[in-house]
Amino acid sequence: MEIAATTINQILSNLASQPDPAWKTLDLETQRKQIKTELYSSGPKDAMMRVMTRMQFQEAPNLDEIDWESELSTFEPIEYPQYYLQPFHSVLGGYLSKTAAVGNRVAMEAILENAHPRKSLGVRDEIAKLFPEDARHILDLGAGIGDDAAAIARYLPSATVTAWDASPFMIVVGRRYHKDIPNLHWKHGLVEKTELPDNSVDALNMTYLLHECPDEIKQIIL
Repeated sequence: MEIAATTINQILSNLASQPDPAWKTLDLETQRKQIKTELYSSGPKDAMMRVMTRMQFQEAPNLDEIDWESELSTFEPIEYPQYYLQPFHSVLGGYLSKTAAVGNRVAMEAILENAHPRKSLGVRDEIAKLFPEDARHILDLGAGIGDDAAAIARYLPSATVTAWDASPFMIVVGRRYHKDIPNLHWKHGLVEKTELPDNSVDALNMTYLLHECPDEIKQIIL
């Protein structure tokens, strides 16, 4: 399978913003060859990196269709803690990157390929069914592109569902996926700093969040 040139260019763009001197000592063509070798490799590797070979087949919005500068300018700046700035799941730039945001759903589809006949979206719908039908205010922490939150909002149309995430890139993509769900709202912020009053939500969702956080942050969240 031929790797889309745009996929490699996206990775190179992320690499260019990294402080790692090992990469900066390599010429651009060598970097490109190493990345292509890694993407084609059938050896064991992190799930997110493995599925980046499928990025050209995903249904996520095309990067060319998103005015990133305009979209990102609408977010208030956040002082990110060091743990959030690391390259999660082999994606340099981590969740603060276009690559991670646009590749999020296809990554989850691959990770949950055998968990449900409808893969990750089927799992999301099953999660939604766990919420009490009388819940009116539901918070999804670490929502990413909001697939969980969207499934919950569709299942409980009378509830207000808030998708909370620290990555503006994830929120930009999520808004495109779920723009037609009126009871789904978005909040940009660190999950350890929600500062919400007690008893302000009826139910809480956290999926694939805590394993990304150091122990001291887990304690704050919990």
